Amino acid sequence: METNLRQTFIRQGLMLGFLQVAGYYFIYFINRSLLADFWVGLVLLLVIAIYPIIVAVKFRKQNDGYLSLREGFQLVFMISVIRGLIATAFTLILFFVIDPSLEKYVNEKIIENTTRMMQRFGQTEEQMQVAIDRLRAKESQFSIKSQLQGFGFGLVISAFFSLIVALILKKVKPIFDTNPPSAPAETNDTPVQ
Repeated sequence: METNLRQTFIRQGLMLGFLQVAGYYFIYFINRSLLADFWVGLVLLLVIAIYPIIVAVKFRKQNDGYLSLREGFQLVFMISVIRGLIATAFTLILFFVIDPSLEKYVNEKIIENTTRMMQRFGQTEEQMQVAIDRLRAKESQFSIKSQLQGFGFGLVISAFFSLIVALILKKVKPIFDTNPPSAPAETNDTPVQ
């Protein structure tokens, strides 16, 4: 079972990581301004959250409906760790090797999107300018330092998330079978004529 658990979280972590990277690169090549879109980020976050839950439920079904707290936590958390490593590495490659100008571009799009949102909420020009100045003064979320900090923060969030999922899905196999096997039904061995 331990080998099966390890194989599952490695395989599924790699799959989710590369799925996220494929989605991110697809968005980049289709319309890179979508990398700053709130709704695209939300959809990506939902996929990242739901996928490990589905894997854990399937793993439990494959194991006769049983999943210990440790197995559930380890499965969901390690999927998240592997996915996070892959996504962070490929994000850094995208922003610093493939397209070094992308960081500035996306940050400007974030500012534009924030300004539009604040206008819709009826903010004054002065309030919008203060928010824009804060965004420009803040270190880019795409810098190497910010990406590594984000990965670390993501691990903490993933640990809590994994614990909650494991607590919900756990079902421990009983040590002793409380239901004795039923006696075999008697059959009439006389041939039917």
